[in-house]
Amino acid sequence: MGTIDGIILISVMKQYLQQGMPLRQAIADGVYERIRPVFMIAVMGSLGLLPAALSSGMGSEIQKPLAIMIVGGLLICMILSLMVLPQLFYFAYRKQKV
Repeated sequence: MGTIDGIILISVMKQYLQQGMPLRQAIADGVYERIRPVFMIAVMGSLGLLPAALSSGMGSEIQKPLAIMIVGGLLICMILSLMVLPQLFYFAYRKQKV
């Protein structure tokens, strides 16, 4: 899910850049447009697996570590998509004239 979010975020920012928008404005508008879907995917996926991550009953020895990894991965992927990816996009496109 995080890879798809990143690809869509980059394509939105590139689309704004091709429309003649300044680089910083294209990044800001792209992140602003995609923040809700990325946030909702991460939160809904995490809330769905939260009971398995917090369980302590029979059979939780196998489910709990996997659920914790998936919840953590979704949240880290959301942070990376919304904070690190725009900065990498800026460094990649800062000298390019569109």
